[in-house]
Amino acid sequence: MPPRLDEPSQDNASIHSRDTDPSSFAASWKSDFLQLMADCIQHSEELESISTELLATEGKIRNLICLQQSINSEYEEREKRYRERLWECEQAAQQQGQMMESLEDLRADLDMEMAAETSPKRSSRHRKLKPHWRRKSKAGLLDKERVHWLYKLRWEMAMLLGGSVGHGKVIHTFESPVHGLEMMIAGSGFIAHSEERHGTAFTVLHRHHYMLHLLPRDRKSKFILLPRHQWVPDKHMKQCQFEHVSTTRSSYQCTTQFSFLQRRHHCRRCGKVVCQRHSSNCLPLFRPRALYDIGQWSRVCDACFQDLVVSS
Repeated sequence: MPPRLDEPSQDNASIHSRDTDPSSFAASWKSDFLQLMADCIQHSEELESISTELLATEGKIRNLICLQQSINSEYEEREKRYRERLWECEQAAQQQGQMMESLEDLRADLDMEMAAETSPKRSSRHRKLKPHWRRKSKAGLLDKERVHWLYKLRWEMAMLLGGSVGHGKVIHTFESPVHGLEMMIAGSGFIAHSEERHGTAFTVLHRHHYMLHLLPRDRKSKFILLPRHQWVPDKHMKQCQFEHVSTTRSSYQCTTQFSFLQRRHHCRRCGKVVCQRHSSNCLPLFRPRALYDIGQWSRVCDACFQDLVVSS
């Protein structure tokens, strides 16, 4: 049965009740609003913690990517050095093979010359071969004289132009579990001595071939690169400081005076000021406090070259 118009409905009754009790309505609305704000704050805090975790994860991923790149670059560098060492070993093996062949040829020549000179009685066969031995020995002497003349010409050109004559290179490096980084160097150098015979002074050029095995203690105690501030100042020296002290013969003091044409050169090992004549060699020198210093080939005086190469 439809309600009558003059009878109040349920909705109208509730509206009427709210209108009649405004304080309870405001309290309910306020509690609902506070609950909604608390939920929003909680959700915002959860979102903030999630974003913080995402940023931390992103930083870890970036660190892992950088670590992977550094590992790859280090691996490539080690691979490159390994190939370079293999190439150096191959070059050293080739040089050793050539040196062995030269030594074999030289030994055969010496054996033949000694056999030709020490035999008291020569048969007809030996007499027929005698001109051959003479030609070969003369050719060997001519080759030696030609090589010596070329080296002396090179030394004279270096004295004129101010360059270095002695040279060398590192033929092999390897890591030893006992001594650490060890090096094998080989090269040649020149030392000139002034001698006087029958009232005539002339220069005698001595060529030295060397092959040295350098240990870490050698690089820290002998082959030391002297810092520039410890060198002897140029303005304090007007004459070459080279002095050769010998127990078998008299000592020698260089009397070369520096001028516009005669330049000053510093020995990178002892720091003395020497002339071009007594500083034409180079050796690898190392910084004493560096852990992994590969060294640099530097100019040294003849006294330091004598101490490091010839005397050792």
